Amino acid sequence: MAEDRQREFEERRRSHLETTWGRPVTRCDEVVGRFCLWHSEGRSWEPPEEPAPVREARRRLLAALDSAARRIPGDPWVAGQRVRYLLEDGRFDAALEAAGACRAASWWCRALTGLVHHRAGRYRDAENSFESALDAMERERACRWRDLRDLLEGDLRDTFDDRSCGERAALEERVWWLADPFYLVRGNDRRAEHFSRWVLDRTQREAETPSGVRWGEDLQELLVRYGWPVGWERDVSTDAPGTSVISHYPDPARRWMPGEARHVTAPESIPEDGWPLDPPDPNSEYSPRYVRAFGTLHAMVSRFRRGDSTLVVAAYQLEPEAVEGEGRNADTVRVRGWVRSGLFLDEGPGRPPAATTSRTLGRRGVLAARSLAGGRLLSLEVLAPADSVAARLRHGVRLPSMPEESVAVSDLMLVQAEADTLPPGLERVISRARPIGTYRPGQRVGLYWEVYGSRGAVGRLRTSVSLSREDGGFFQSLGALLGLGGGGGEEVRMEWRERVSPARRVHPRSLVIRLPERLPEDRYTLRVTAVPAGGDTVAASRRIRVRSGG
Repeated sequence: MAEDRQREFEERRRSHLETTWGRPVTRCDEVVGRFCLWHSEGRSWEPPEEPAPVREARRRLLAALDSAARRIPGDPWVAGQRVRYLLEDGRFDAALEAAGACRAASWWCRALTGLVHHRAGRYRDAENSFESALDAMERERACRWRDLRDLLEGDLRDTFDDRSCGERAALEERVWWLADPFYLVRGNDRRAEHFSRWVLDRTQREAETPSGVRWGEDLQELLVRYGWPVGWERDVSTDAPGTSVISHYPDPARRWMPGEARHVTAPESIPEDGWPLDPPDPNSEYSPRYVRAFGTLHAMVSRFRRGDSTLVVAAYQLEPEAVEGEGRNADTVRVRGWVRSGLFLDEGPGRPPAATTSRTLGRRGVLAARSLAGGRLLSLEVLAPADSVAARLRHGVRLPSMPEESVAVSDLMLVQAEADTLPPGLERVISRARPIGTYRPGQRVGLYWEVYGSRGAVGRLRTSVSLSREDGGFFQSLGALLGLGGGGGEEVRMEWRERVSPARRVHPRSLVIRLPERLPEDRYTLRVTAVPAGGDTVAASRRIRVRSGG
């Protein structure tokens, strides 16, 4: 019988697992039912090549399942095991054919098709199949599959606890919109992964598990929260009869789910550092199949007003991270191939974002997108497909509109300066925007900003540019910065007065300064202040860092 062949295969697989001495149970990071969970485990573990006897045993199992499927095409257990083990064998086309030949309940066959599409990287097709399956299954099961509470924490989980299945639908849609790892990738693979885990959960019922432990609610919870293990080891250090099995989960994994309720209802409230993807004890994780290593994305975002909309300029630089070892022994993933990048300004699910994408060979670039004024979710993303390296920056942003009866100033954009002046206008300097505000002593610093005012609001303008040390330290002299000679103080400043045309609403400004040769290594603040005659002071600032060799 197929059930006997399946049990024999898992027993054969366990007998060929590599052995380990395991860990003391007192060091559990979390206890889930019968199991001790270690969040730090698996960061450097790679599954070994599967032994030939195990591969051969799987082929025999698949032959038995094929025979059973021909005899009883409507059996859901056989259909599920057949698709599952074909996917384990890397036979995606055969798995899709097996899902298509399924004659069990329609929702189950559609869910199996979604699992195949997801494993094959066809995430939009996977989502469509899962939506069709959810529509066809009974309401109680659909509500359980859609339930996100096991993946959430804090007040966001509390928000879901207070609502019924039907009342959670709109909120779930917003959570999944935020949890989508990369908008550059077609389809929401995190959502498809969630439903794929529920499919795998059902295949484990009345089946032999790889660990040899009977399937239960604790294993279901681990699967839904962390996914299907990438491999197993036998722990021979236990005193219990027989041996226990350690499961290793996919890596590199991240917690893509948003962490706070207010971030879901008002994404513009998400601060730049308010969404850590790699917290110490994540409640849930997912490792995209198209990512081998996550890098660090250095970026500077600047906003420039254009009527009732805002032009957002994002300069970025991708730094791949070390994925194994430490110090000199670290294995750094290099980016050698094409790099895809995207800047998305999103208002919410179901609404097309303002977006721009690019494809370059370098790890640095500048993207610009324009959107109507208001609160938005900003997502700056970089993917190197051939090298399987990815990084992103995602947070809330307020896009201001042109002032009606006052004066305003744009963000201060740092620009690469190779001479003592910059070409006029944003269009001429946008490609020179810097992603990192780190400079060497004596280096030129290019600044670009814009002043905005309604007709008549700007006439005479007093503008100043200052550089101050964040720790309140002192500079030697103003002349050291400007080459003019002068006194000292804790801040250096240059100031000028000018007349600006009241007929124009956008007044572009640029400046190049040279840092002193003996400027101490430290963090500083550059500030531009504009004071119109009879009006309120407006200002913009940008932090920079000075260090030798920076």
